[in-house]
Formats: sequence, structure tokens, C-alpha cells
Amino acid sequence: MKVSERNMYRRGAGFILRHPLGVVLAGVLGAILSLLLTATHLTFHTDRVDLISAGNRYRQLDEAYDREFQALPEGVIIVIRSENPETAKAFATALAQRWERDPNIAKVVYRINVDALKRKALLYLSPEALIALRETLQAHHGLLQELAASPGLQNLFALMYL
Repeated sequence: MKVSERNMYRRGAGFILRHPLGVVLAGVLGAILSLLLTATHLTFHTDRVDLISAGNRYRQLDEAYDREFQALPEGVIIVIRSENPETAKAFATALAQRWERDPNIAKVVYRINVDALKRKALLYLSPEALIALRETLQAHHGLLQELAASPGLQNLFALMYL
């Protein structure tokens, strides 16, 4: 140990020996402030999603899903398929009415506004319908290019009546 380090330790020990009550009070005050800070600012996140980085693709998709369907209750989502849409609607209504009477189920949503899904309508087309749409767009490619070059109403009517 160097002489300067020894002198520093001696001065520190001398201060502690000359002011023992002040040192103990400073330690107690520090402990109280630490406990107060811990009690007011310490939080626990028990959600498993919080363990995933916010930049993770899964986390971003989950947050997008939550924004899209924030009106839906958490838990179970039922999808009903039927050859007859009226039969499916009747079944969904009967099921929802039954579940609304069940005290164990907090919230039942069985009619949602599908306007938010309209911008994603192509995702719901069958492969055959997508192929047919592609062929139609290819057949009218020239017309669509002319309309895109001058997208006014007058040009639209002129192109329609060519």
C-alpha cells in the first residue's frame, strides 16, 4: 500500500472515530431513503410479453393485433363456418345469447364491425379468385396506366367511353 492510500484510510477512520453517531445516522438515513425509493418506484412485470424485446417481430405483431381488436374480450374467439351463411348467423346468435346468460363469461361480442378488415380484403380471397383478379388487371393494364397518368374524373369518363 502506498503512503497516500494509508493516509486516506487513517483520515477516514479518524473521522468515523471522532463522529460515530453522525456516521451511524448517515447510514440509517441512507437505508431509509433506499427503502422509500424502492417502495415508490419498484415495479414487477408479470406479463410474459414484457419479457420479449419491444423490437422483436412477435411483440410488434402482438401489439398490432391488440390495436386492431381492442374491443374484443381476451380469451376465446370462435369462428363459425357453414355452407349456408344464414345458418351460421343463426348459430352465432344462439350461442352468443346462451353465453351472455352464463355468469362465468364476462363479455360476449358476436357482431363486430368489419369495416376495419375491408382494406385487407385481398387476404381473404381464394387463390382462384386472386388469379382471376390478376388476369383482369393484366387485361386492362394499358387502361389502368392511362388512368394513373391522369387520375381525374374527366379522364376516367373519357377512358370508359373509348
